[in-house]
Amino acid sequence: MNIFSFFSGAGFLDLGFELQGNYDIVFVNEFHEAFNRVYRFARHNMNIGAPANGYHIEDITEYLDGNHNERLHNLEQMVNQSKAQTLTGFIGGPPCPDFSVAGRNKGKEGENGKLSGTYGKRLHDDVLHISKKPLRGELSGFLSICQAEASCISLKVY
Repeated sequence: MNIFSFFSGAGFLDLGFELQGNYDIVFVNEFHEAFNRVYRFARHNMNIGAPANGYHIEDITEYLDGNHNERLHNLEQMVNQSKAQTLTGFIGGPPCPDFSVAGRNKGKEGENGKLSGTYGKRLHDDVLHISKKPLRGELSGFLSICQAEASCISLKVY
C-alpha cells in the first residue's frame, strides 16, 4: 500500500507503518524544516530509501488557497498515479493542542484545529475528490486516534 504522509513530524508514525512491512511511504510533507531534517536522518540511518515522491516542506493550506495551483496539480497527479498502481492511503498527525485543556479547548475554531479540518475534509475529500471505499467490512474512511471533533492521527484508505 502506498502512503502519503502529512504533518509527518520526525517520522515516527510513518516509520511504524513502513517497518511493519506492507506499507510504502511515497510522499512526506512536514511544515517545519527541523522536523523534516530529523525525519530524513532517521530514514537514512535505518537504511530506508527516500520516498518516491520526495520530502516536502509545505503549508497544506497553500494547496487550497488558489495561489499555488501548480503545487495542488502536482499532488493530484501523484495521488492519481499511486491509485492507478495500488491501494493508496493517507496518514497524518495534525497538531492537536486546540483540542486539549492546554489549548483552551478551542477545537476546530483554533488555528491548529483549522489545520485538522483542512487535512481531513477539504484536502482529501473536496480537492482530491477521493471517495471512501470500505476496507475489511465495517472499517472505512478514517481510523482515528484522538478525542474531540477532529482526527489528530489518522489513516484514510482508498
